Amino acid sequence: MRKTLLFISVLFIFHLGYSQTANFYADSALLRVYAGNQGLFERYMQMQWQINGKPLAFGGDTVKIIPNGKRIDTVLFRQNNTVKWDTIICNIAQPHTYNFVLNTCCGGFDVQNISLGTRPSGKVIFNLQQKSIGIYVGMLGETGIQAKLNSRDTITPLCRSVMSPNVYCIELRKVERCQKKPDCNGDDNLECFTENGHDPTYEMPFRTKNLICRFLYMPLDNTPIKISYLPVAKVLKIE
Repeated sequence: MRKTLLFISVLFIFHLGYSQTANFYADSALLRVYAGNQGLFERYMQMQWQINGKPLAFGGDTVKIIPNGKRIDTVLFRQNNTVKWDTIICNIAQPHTYNFVLNTCCGGFDVQNISLGTRPSGKVIFNLQQKSIGIYVGMLGETGIQAKLNSRDTITPLCRSVMSPNVYCIELRKVERCQKKPDCNGDDNLECFTENGHDPTYEMPFRTKNLICRFLYMPLDNTPIKISYLPVAKVLKIE
């Protein structure tokens, strides 16, 4: 009887411990369509990740991470051994299962939340926590919004192709508006600007006076992240 109870207890503890981890794997099923093209198949199989320092590859072992909603987690990614790692931030807050799959349209990869049955989309709240002179613009991929004092507007990738990877470049810049496109420098032209986070309204040519931050972000669910900036103190917060 004691042996039976002990066995059941061990199983319960094991199951509880497993369920409290976030599990990441890289599904190689989509790569089978390239089996006849050895060059492409081998190239895609070279894609690598490191999640909080733990290695992951297509067809490799599942990576287990203990969730922590108050921590910024890092995912390093590279296409092959000859290129540098890209650093992607995320927040592994829930004990969910996630799958990395090849993005066959645009290269790179997509993340799927298997537990929720979703392909998460980026959502960001940009706000200022101090009054400041000047214009601050927050960007999620191709979409931008003016960061205002204590704003609660949530920006989404309004003008992004649904086929693009759901890993996004996030930027916050201090800018000044241009009267005409020729007055602006290079890429300093936002073609998808929104006033409220919901509807793209117009393009916004501008000059960058100061790039405050730029990083890659991978959403794991549909909860928005909050990026707050204190212009006087020059402090950036990511929550």
